[in-house]
Amino acid sequence: TEGINRGHMRLHARTIAIQAGAKGSEVEKVAKKLVESGNIKADNARKTLKSVRGLSP
Repeated sequence: TEGINRGHMRLHARTIAIQAGAKGSEVEKVAKKLVESGNIKADNARKTLKSVRGLSP
């Protein structure tokens, strides 16, 4: 079940990243950072996306 949970969290993180506006390669970058942080929430995804884009969060 650990592998299933990990896979589900990655999928969920990708979905949240897309909802935050991530495009193309940004999706994987944002999703990875969300999973690493353990904070897979919309507000964190928006901040992370700004960071990935080089904008101040």
